[in-house]
Amino acid sequence: MKKILKKKRYLYTLLVCILLFILLYYNRNPLIKASSNWLSRQTIPFQLVVNPHKLDQIKKPKSLTLNELSEKEYQQQLKITKQLVNSFDKHRQQCGFLSTKQNQQLKQWVQQKHHRYLYSVTPLTSGKNRHGKYITVSVNRYDDTQQIHSYRYQVFYRSNGKVQAAKFIGNFHNAKPPKFISWTNKLGVSGIAKVPTFLDKVNTTLINSGITAQSTATLDKYQQLARNLGLSSKSATALKQYVLQNGMDQKNSSVVGYELSDVPRETRFFITQINDHHRYYYTVTFNRNQNEFTNFLSGHASVAEHQ
Repeated sequence: MKKILKKKRYLYTLLVCILLFILLYYNRNPLIKASSNWLSRQTIPFQLVVNPHKLDQIKKPKSLTLNELSEKEYQQQLKITKQLVNSFDKHRQQCGFLSTKQNQQLKQWVQQKHHRYLYSVTPLTSGKNRHGKYITVSVNRYDDTQQIHSYRYQVFYRSNGKVQAAKFIGNFHNAKPPKFISWTNKLGVSGIAKVPTFLDKVNTTLINSGITAQSTATLDKYQQLARNLGLSSKSATALKQYVLQNGMDQKNSSVVGYELSDVPRETRFFITQINDHHRYYYTVTFNRNQNEFTNFLSGHASVAEHQ
């Protein structure tokens, strides 16, 4: 009896499956159309297709946080700078901000000739980039010639003033010693909080001029735009490159660093632009005496590398 009931259950199940299959088969077109319409109405989250953060990193370099530098912070920088200068031991020919290995290397460079020696350390700029805050210093060598020879370093420091690392940036020669005015000099307006608005103004001016659609525009036109922006006419070459390499949304460039100097009394902002996996570099100069932006030039032009 149990076997007969079991067989009946199997038979009923089979009949139901056959009926369902027949119904689905004869109604397959309406079902397919309804399913297609339902799927077309669904919104697939963008992040499941492409990570917007990854996309942004591809076309735009990471921007530096641009907070205005207070007078208190500036005075702290000057205090740290003075500590770096005072850490130079002329008798031992060593710099306290360098590692043992760096001091040994520096001594080897200097003592290649017996009459040469290090005689002073001069601060040149204070700045910030994606690695942190730093002071650029010039370690000056006596050479018994008319030329001043110096070894220059970016000295990165922590918030407590302790040296984190020192990066050698090169040997430099000049007819005049490097300069830094004084420790009591007031910062004034740094330009740090102003640069985002200024760059927006640059982009808006370039777009409204129609020059972004003129790949063959002459430098004369860019010189006029530079003057309209309050910049020197020598900014024309960099502005032209900036336009030719700019993205459709004007968002493929960022401020990646800045430096403050006393001689000249400027803040320089370093901009990196990415187009088709190539990088282009610019320097925007803010004159702290005139309280205005004066130059937009190609390259990352640090005062420490040109003084």
